[in-house]
Amino acid sequence: FHFRLCHQMEDRNWFLEKVDFYRIAWSDSYKEYPFISVQFYCYFSLFYLLVIFAGPKIMAGRQPFGMKNIVIFYNLAMSVVNGWVIFASIEAAQGIGLGFFFSAVKEDPSNPWFARYYYVFYIHCVLKTIECADTIIMVLRKKNKQLSFLHCYHHFSMIWLSCFFLRCPFESHVYSEELANSIVHFVMYGYYGFAAAGIRFPYKKIITQLQLVQFTFYIVQSLVNLLGHADIPCMFVPIADVSYTSFMMGLFLSFYFASYGNAKAKRVKAKGEYETSEENVASRTTRRRKKDN
Repeated sequence: FHFRLCHQMEDRNWFLEKVDFYRIAWSDSYKEYPFISVQFYCYFSLFYLLVIFAGPKIMAGRQPFGMKNIVIFYNLAMSVVNGWVIFASIEAAQGIGLGFFFSAVKEDPSNPWFARYYYVFYIHCVLKTIECADTIIMVLRKKNKQLSFLHCYHHFSMIWLSCFFLRCPFESHVYSEELANSIVHFVMYGYYGFAAAGIRFPYKKIITQLQLVQFTFYIVQSLVNLLGHADIPCMFVPIADVSYTSFMMGLFLSFYFASYGNAKAKRVKAKGEYETSEENVASRTTRRRKKDN
């Protein structure tokens, strides 16, 4: 009995048919592309953890790398590729008849738009792995304060989320989240690319606000899918999405209020300290003149 049960559990189709809660529209197209096997993600995850924990210790006795030109090129290149993903995914989604909300399509190998859509989605998910270069650059530049739990957890978790989403891409829930994520990263990497080149735009705060709007959209869409019983075959995705995104949103809200929530109070305090220092200087100057007289 135990052998028969284990043998059946190894059959993915049997498992998904028997457990209706995990009835997911899986796609086997990922087998045609490199660097997305479970083994690859396991090895890459170990490498990323090594960078996080061992990297700062290795760099402790070394001078930080400048890497200005590399940082500029990396950020602008990531912005350009995310911009391409935005337009290419919209075009391909229209080609397969996939809408932004409450729809799913069955993969049709005879339709070339499905191969096009999956290729664009594959590039998007590979970008989630490439984005771990953010952490490597921080370690090499000895920006250890930026290696927060939020930063490391976000990148590490996205490695495995991309591995999962590549296996069920043909539904509106996954598609719209991929599109929203690409828009945010297009803006974010563009900002950091220009900032590294010395060109600063006054919307750094807006980037975090965009991310919060993105998370809010994820949660609302997932809840509508669950409570409204939307006709999508992958109900496990919105359930997992609500849990993961709620936690991520809490982390980003904490970062937002810590970074920008008390900005006005800090400016007032700094202004008060400046005025006090000016008064002290004036007072010392007056006493010195009286003493000289």
